Amino acid sequence: MATPRQRFWRTALNRLRGRTDRWACVIAQTMVPDGEEPARARLQEVLGQTLSAIQPGM
Repeated sequence: MATPRQRFWRTALNRLRGRTDRWACVIAQTMVPDGEEPARARLQEVLGQTLSAIQPGM
């Protein structure tokens, strides 16, 4: 398994060579003024729509 540093350099070299990578890291965050459950529901709604757009077969 590659370390984060190895993955970074592999990605950088692939971009210079015009190759595409087959992985991504998705990070989402939200404010929690109304409690943890509503915040979690907002994140699930956004991620559900986003992941179906970027991940084939969803």
